[in-house]
Amino acid sequence: TAWHTDGLHRTAAESEHRHQAQEQVAAVVWRWKLPQLHVGLSWLGYRWDTPYYPELPPYRRYALTGDRGWNISMDYRFVWNMIQGFGEVARSENQATAVLAGFHCLWPHGIRFTGLYRWYHPAYHSHSANAYRQNTSVANETGVYMGMLLPLSAAWQLAGCWDWAGFGWLRYGTDAPSSALNSVIRLTCKPSSDAQAFLQWTYRKAQANKTGASVSQRITDVVRHAVRGVCRYPLSSQTVWDMQLGMTWYAKEAHHASGRMTAQCLTWQSPDGRWRCSGQLAWFDMPDYQARIYLSEKDLLYEMSMNMLYRTGWRAACMVRFASEHWGVFRCKWGTVWYPGEETVGSGPAQINAGHKSDFRLQWTGSF
Repeated sequence: TAWHTDGLHRTAAESEHRHQAQEQVAAVVWRWKLPQLHVGLSWLGYRWDTPYYPELPPYRRYALTGDRGWNISMDYRFVWNMIQGFGEVARSENQATAVLAGFHCLWPHGIRFTGLYRWYHPAYHSHSANAYRQNTSVANETGVYMGMLLPLSAAWQLAGCWDWAGFGWLRYGTDAPSSALNSVIRLTCKPSSDAQAFLQWTYRKAQANKTGASVSQRITDVVRHAVRGVCRYPLSSQTVWDMQLGMTWYAKEAHHASGRMTAQCLTWQSPDGRWRCSGQLAWFDMPDYQARIYLSEKDLLYEMSMNMLYRTGWRAACMVRFASEHWGVFRCKWGTVWYPGEETVGSGPAQINAGHKSDFRLQWTGSF
């Protein structure tokens, strides 16, 4: 019923997607560059050995089907004084169009402003696109984004963004044209290169099907608020303390929910930088899934990862990193979650018949 693109084969259900289809991809790219101007033309074609004709619900009326497709696009970028402009116009094999245009402006005193406009036709197809959007795919969206960074002093700065999107066709869980609004405001304090704290407020208003709605009143507003605070403070030249606080609120018709979370982390690094150890303990209380919170945690492949927390419990994790000049970098991480009063964790093939679950990962990175 859908293309499986993550490449993971951890469970029996995921393994069933292996070797189901083969893909052939061809591309042609042309670039013309000047000191202040860049123009490009691109063509991308793809074909599968297995035709794709799934049963399409109304909201997926314009989804990609068949065994082939292509995209052609023109992109540009220019610089004029303190303004950088960029954009792209693309067309898919069914003659549907996507347009994106934006600019970035750097004003005196470090003030920055960004604006972006996008229009993606509901029938536009792009198997590999990764353009800015609120929708799950690059299609069925018209939107405007604005962002600004305002330095208040040497240590303080205020940043914010506003994004509105309209969806001319149906979406999953929304049986009528709808819209969404996102706003973020962040106040940051950085008194030194090692110490930093910020407080962030996020507001999102989207639309979804109304419970028991009539044909004339199909959708209703879904509102989410989130407040997040992070503080990083060096206790010594080798030890750093990190703290996180988070709260969420959710409202849809008569359904209201809230959640909260706090986490403390200590990181130690040896004087020569070869050893680094960190430990984190978090408590969360989110009885309703709609009020879930994401916890940032030190990870192996990337510096940080975001873990989704749900229900009520504790999360503990520790990570050790060792760097050798001759043998590369070794990393290992152990984490566990406790859910007091729960008898099972997860569902389906991933269900664990216990009130806790643990994970352990080991990674080695070498250069040859």
